[in-house]
Amino acid sequence: MITEPQLTEIRNYLLSKKLPIDILIEVNDHFISQILDIQREENLGFEEAFEKVKENWKEELTFEAVLMGTSQVKFLTKIKRKQNLDFFLFALKIFVTILISSFLISNFGNVNIFIYFFSAVLIFAFSSPMMIQILNYKDFELSRKYKKIQLNTLQNISNIGSISIMYFLIFFKDFFKKSEQVFYILNGNYVRILNINERNATMLCIMTFILIFLFIFFSIKLYFFAKKVKEVRPFLSQFLMN
Repeated sequence: MITEPQLTEIRNYLLSKKLPIDILIEVNDHFISQILDIQREENLGFEEAFEKVKENWKEELTFEAVLMGTSQVKFLTKIKRKQNLDFFLFALKIFVTILISSFLISNFGNVNIFIYFFSAVLIFAFSSPMMIQILNYKDFELSRKYKKIQLNTLQNISNIGSISIMYFLIFFKDFFKKSEQVFYILNGNYVRILNINERNATMLCIMTFILIFLFIFFSIKLYFFAKKVKEVRPFLSQFLMN
């Protein structure tokens, strides 16, 4: 049986590795389980078993340099890389659906249908980060309260909502106009209707779709950030009481 002071010792060790709380909770459970297994199988005391578990995790919990002179444990780098890939693929599925729908409507529909469809896409993409932060205000406030502690692996994304507001306000009055421009670019009438050359038309279309993808991607990350904060909230007093 592990005592409360021993549990605190484990938590403090993991906190020293600067693990986000969501990851710390999982690793803490693994440490306790492995310590108990070693104590039972090898008939060792807590300290000896704890040292063995730390040695087993040494490689994963070794710090390595990351961007801008900061460092984090290797274990966390792997988790973040997998998370970003999962979010990228999720965003890509949504984006491809929008892209295919845009091509189909622009070539087989009319300009009015496309304008309403694509304006809805732009409003959805640019307003989603802002709406996620508004609807989960308490969760984002919690991340600002614990500035020195990472509540989860996505904490650095929590300020993207302000950028979303800026883009939404800048482009709000032009959503219909931009949608009309994209319609004529996609169906090949940009020279006759918009009086712009092929290069400018291509760049305008590419930049519009890139922005849509980026805002979808960041919206997904913000959603899961808030979701993970809700999951760790009940454990904060336990892991940050020291």
